Amino acid sequence: MKYEVEKHMRGNLNEYLMDNRYDVKTIAIVLLMALLLSYGFVKFLSIILNTELPLAVVSSWSMEPTLHIGDLIVVRGVEPKIGDVVVYLRGKYIVHRVIAKSENANGFSVVTKGDANTYPDGRISHDRIKGKVVIIIPYVGVLKLLSEKFYYVIFSLIIMVFLFTKIIF
Repeated sequence: MKYEVEKHMRGNLNEYLMDNRYDVKTIAIVLLMALLLSYGFVKFLSIILNTELPLAVVSSWSMEPTLHIGDLIVVRGVEPKIGDVVVYLRGKYIVHRVIAKSENANGFSVVTKGDANTYPDGRISHDRIKGKVVIIIPYVGVLKLLSEKFYYVIFSLIIMVFLFTKIIF
């Protein structure tokens, strides 16, 4: 009796999946639309927030306990003040707090330091600063960090799911 119920349920599931299966073209169109919408959203934020880097993910411990690895930060392109947390480019994007600021002929420069670091960074010119952190969304960026570090696992899972669905159906 139990076997017959399981067999009936499995049969209904297979019928449901076969009736509601999407072809590769539909999946490709949906993925393309998702990519275009996400790109458009980031471009829209860039314009609204006046920065080329409106969203970033914290990837180190240097700003603990203020920022944690995986926090998603929203950055606004405004001139920072002492005490602001800023994002700047020095080979890679760095998120640290402004501890000193000075005006010069070319604009301004700042000295930054991570909250968890012992020593300050060097002087950063205004053209390297992408903006100040205005919103912190805890741990939302963990998925991005995982996808960067373990992309081969995610790619393998997608291939396995694709192959598994082709074998079953």
